[in-house]
Amino acid sequence: MECSCVVDAPVEECEFGLDMAKSYPVALEPQKCCECGRQIEAMETYLHEKGIPEGEEDEVPEGEWDWHEYNTCLDCKSIRDQFFNGFIYTMILHDLYLFLDESDGSTNEECIAALTPRAREIVCSYVEDIWQKIEKEEQG
Repeated sequence: MECSCVVDAPVEECEFGLDMAKSYPVALEPQKCCECGRQIEAMETYLHEKGIPEGEEDEVPEGEWDWHEYNTCLDCKSIRDQFFNGFIYTMILHDLYLFLDESDGSTNEECIAALTPRAREIVCSYVEDIWQKIEKEEQG
């Protein structure tokens, strides 16, 4: 089921698109999530994406390609899958917070229910923070 509240990140602000190859390896050593900064522990599955800017393979010799690599924990991947149509790497949580703030912390319960437990904690803490901010504003 698709979530009714979807963040449309301003991907057109990027200088280029990336043609990414995706894999789900098991970490042999700790990795860092590009979104939340959490350490992905050894033996934990994560999303690894690697690619080059679109069109670069036609314009630049292969040995000079500008590779981009991103490791994403499955919790941040869960948030990306539930809330985003388009996204900018490293900006998922920032853009999600802005989206929730603009909607006064309102979101579809089905979206939250479909998240991993840790992702659910992140989203619910954002909603709670926004509600507290609204409450303070209303009190004066």
